[in-house]
Formats: sequence, C-alpha cells, structure tokens
Amino acid sequence: MNETTPQSEDVIISGFRKDEKFFAESVRGECNAFLSKLRRETGVRSLELRMKYSQHGKSRLFDVRATARLSGSGALHAQASARELNLAIRRAFSEIAAQASKISSYKSGIRSKEKR
Repeated sequence: MNETTPQSEDVIISGFRKDEKFFAESVRGECNAFLSKLRRETGVRSLELRMKYSQHGKSRLFDVRATARLSGSGALHAQASARELNLAIRRAFSEIAAQASKISSYKSGIRSKEKR
C-alpha cells in the first residue's frame, strides 16, 4: 500500500450502538476518503470520529467530534451538530479541512521564505 491509502487502524469510529453498526461501514468509507485527501495535502496520520446523539421528541440531534492526528505531534479538532448524521460528519470534516489548509499554507509560506 502507498502512503496515502488509509489502513484500518488509521480510522477510529466510536459511538454507534449495536443496532446501528450498518451505519459504521458507510461512515468508515467516508472517513477513509477524507483521510486520503488530508494525507495528500498535509501530514495527517490518523482520524478519529466520535458520535453521540440525543433524542428530542421524535427527532435526534447528532453530535460529531472529529480529531485528525498530525505526523509528529499535534492534532486538529472539530465538533459539529446536526439533525442528520451525514450532515454533522460533513460539517466536522469541513472544519478540519479548513484548519489543515491553514497549516499547509503556513508551512508553504515558511518554505518559500527560507528559499529567498
């Protein structure tokens, strides 16, 4: 496998109940795709996703916390809530992608200054 292909231990998903395990596989696919994208852009080593939901009457509110561990030390954190699980996950991924792009542009700015 190449460096950008996620291993199974690179993605950790928690918070699903036993009767919701079928969701975990589709979420794992989304996480693997997102992690591959992050690895191409920055030095992200692994991705952790924690789901929690609360029931309000007939509707659920999903709370997703995502952590992207950087190579070396450091991590990017994001939290998002929504009534749909996929929307909450996409919002958390969007937040982490924004943080990662800031780090990437900062590092490229430092490298260009060093070349001068």
